[in-house]
Amino acid sequence: MIRTGSHRLFVLGLAALAAGIFATCGGVETSNTCGKLKCTSGAALHVALGSDAASLVGATASVCRNTECYAWPLPSLPAKGSDGTTAIFPGATSVYGTFWLNANMSITLDIEWRVDDASQVQDGDHYVVTLTDAAGTATTILDKTATYQSLAPNGDGCAPVCSYADLVP
Repeated sequence: MIRTGSHRLFVLGLAALAAGIFATCGGVETSNTCGKLKCTSGAALHVALGSDAASLVGATASVCRNTECYAWPLPSLPAKGSDGTTAIFPGATSVYGTFWLNANMSITLDIEWRVDDASQVQDGDHYVVTLTDAAGTATTILDKTATYQSLAPNGDGCAPVCSYADLVP
């Protein structure tokens, strides 16, 4: 007898169904019900930089969490409506910036400050984003204190549990 790909998939599906039936006993699940989804602790910072592209030539964005700070010389504006330009802030290992030119010609900067585990963030962490133009004039564009929300993507009682703050001016 010749077995087709769809026949093999059908047999594999039946085997999986049988395994699921045998994994329960008396209606009680005996296998681990936690999923394998991952999450990242940290903060997302969203700032509007206006619509004057010329004023951003030679500008640098700086971001601080408490006393830890990083600066990123802004790249050339990406194409309008594109996926933006993403880079890690120089000197950082887990601080990412995405520079956007939106379809409506507004310019935004999204920053993700990631940490290795939720214990590294605390309610009250202070985030500041500063934009320094080519002439050296600095303007604070975000100054927020974080309140983190817990996230358990695999359900209550399942690892991982992450803490995340979404900060906008």
